Amino acid sequence: KFIVETFEKFSRITFQREGDYKNIPPEDINFYKLKYLPEGFEILIDQKGYHFYNLEFSRGEDIISFSQSIAGAGNMTVDTEGAQIEDITFRGFEGIYFLNKGYHTIVWLEDGYLFYVAGTLEKDEIFKIGENLAPEN
Repeated sequence: KFIVETFEKFSRITFQREGDYKNIPPEDINFYKLKYLPEGFEILIDQKGYHFYNLEFSRGEDIISFSQSIAGAGNMTVDTEGAQIEDITFRGFEGIYFLNKGYHTIVWLEDGYLFYVAGTLEKDEIFKIGENLAPEN
């Protein structure tokens, strides 16, 4: 469940999950991989921890960021000063889309995970990246 609080210069997204997310056994965590990435992007960050997975790519001035984490009770702060914000259904799940300063961002909860895909590409490309995720296992 998302709760969005909008302030003058930023928004706080609070997400809630039922159950104890801190004691999920490692074998039950299912990280996702990107099945689509536009040509020419090179990986800058590939960071995987117990509860999260972060990727960042660049191609010249263009950036793509991907993040997956176990959704617990927490929040995320996003620069939304002057942003376009829209509630969406993405991959059949509740989500939020932001456009701010040429940066497109989608955030959604799916099967107990919080996903984030953002970048400087057109909205359709960012959505295509997010739509083409698949579990590693």
